[in-house]
Amino acid sequence: MTCIKFDVPIKAPSVSNLREHWATRAKRTDAQKAATRRRCPEWQAGPLLVVRLTRVAPRALDDDNLRGALKAYRDAVAQWLRVDDRTPLVSWLYAQAKGPEPLVTVEVDWGGGELAQAAAEVRSLEQASTMDDFPGLRATALEALPIARKKLADIKALATSASYRKGVK
Repeated sequence: MTCIKFDVPIKAPSVSNLREHWATRAKRTDAQKAATRRRCPEWQAGPLLVVRLTRVAPRALDDDNLRGALKAYRDAVAQWLRVDDRTPLVSWLYAQAKGPEPLVTVEVDWGGGELAQAAAEVRSLEQASTMDDFPGLRATALEALPIARKKLADIKALATSASYRKGVK
């Protein structure tokens, strides 16, 4: 389930094979980051996200060039989320699609992440533990509930203030 999706209508060239002046590269990277930040909606959700970056262009790139082409977008999204892009709280996926207009699609998903799954497991076990009409189910739920609560607490512990970047706007 994708919760947030937006397109960034700017070209993502393969930078690994580009021979360009450092100032030209810096200007292009800044433009990519600025275009991505302008498209980012206000962020209110918590950690443990999956971010999919999809490059849409007439021709496909190989995997290592794809990652390089999308680096500025990844940096901008990480800044928007106020996390370092190497944090374990965010999983980064890369994809490509053919299309006539070059753009990058950014999708942020928190519904299928570990935190959401652990919270859903705790909720269902808590509901099952109150079912007096089904004693076997109730006993199984009561036995599994402490383990599920510990797993949820362990995942939430990853989301400390140290996981977020300070002073990023």
